[in-house]
Amino acid sequence: MKLKLFTTVFTALTLASGLAVACMTEGRGAPHFNGGGWVADTARVEDNAYVGPGAVVCENAKVFAPAIISDNASVAGNAVIRGNSSILDTARVRGNARVINAMVVGGEVYGNAKILNKARVDDSRAKVYGDAKVEGANTHVSEYAEVFGTAVVRGSVIRGYAKIDCGRWIGVKVFDDKTGQCGRNGQDKNSSSENLGGVLSNPISDGNTQSEAN
Repeated sequence: MKLKLFTTVFTALTLASGLAVACMTEGRGAPHFNGGGWVADTARVEDNAYVGPGAVVCENAKVFAPAIISDNASVAGNAVIRGNSSILDTARVRGNARVINAMVVGGEVYGNAKILNKARVDDSRAKVYGDAKVEGANTHVSEYAEVFGTAVVRGSVIRGYAKIDCGRWIGVKVFDDKTGQCGRNGQDKNSSSENLGGVLSNPISDGNTQSEAN
């Protein structure tokens, strides 16, 4: 009876906080052992991972220790969160997205996107999706920026209204108030950018320090 009451109250609070309605699996689930956040019966969350009050893990999502899902964050679909990752604020990670040793503080990560190796998505309005890969320390996607398509971003800052949909962006800062299409050498035709000692469209290895496997 207590669990049923908790489910009803939690569902109401979840809907009120604006989390995806689809993230609830007909009320079937329970509060997580470590943190008390909601975990659907169909999802997998290791005991030593943290799912805080107000956070939701549902559908077929997987969260492995010592990852943290907190605040009003949600992880859904077939998304996988691994390593020292934090999904915070109103972040929404779904689809086949992977977050490994990285941080998503607000914003959306979905499709087949990957956030890896100390990269950050820093704003509730930022989006990373499609087959995009954002990786490495000092890599930030924030404000209204979108990284999507087949873009690879490493060691770069993407912010403002920048739209990056292909190419390899390494060691640069992109701040743009226009929407452009990917041009020669992988650089957006209409973007404003500042070189931070890096290069655009430099071939890089797709290997990572941690496995991207499920």
